[in-house]
Amino acid sequence: MEQLIFSENFTPKQAITEVIKNNKRQKYNPQRFINMMDAKDNVQLISKIEGLIVSSEEKALGTLLSQIFEKKYILTIEDFVLLFGETWDMSPNAIQTAQDRVKLFDECARGQRFDMKIV
Repeated sequence: MEQLIFSENFTPKQAITEVIKNNKRQKYNPQRFINMMDAKDNVQLISKIEGLIVSSEEKALGTLLSQIFEKKYILTIEDFVLLFGETWDMSPNAIQTAQDRVKLFDECARGQRFDMKIV
C-alpha cells in the first residue's frame, strides 16, 4: 500500500495532475483522461469529473480494471473524489459511485492500493 498525503485545500485541477503523473509513471497512457478533463474553470471541471464517474463507459472501465490488476498502483480520479468529494461539493451519487469503484479497484489490485490522508 502506498501512502499519499494531501493538503486540505487540494483542488480538482491538482487531482487531475496527480492522476496523470501517476498514470505515466505506471506506464498507463492517460491521454483519453487528459482530453476528457479539459475544462475552462473549476465548476466545469467538477461537472466533467462527476460525468465521468457516474456515466463511465464499460469498455473504458474494463481497460482501467485490467491495468489496475496488472500494475496495482494506478491512481484514479475516483480515489480523489472519495477523499475530497464533499469538499468539492460533488453530488452524493458521484461520491457513492467513487466509493464503490475504489473498492472494486482495490479488489482488482488484490489489496488496498493507497492510504490517502488530508493534513
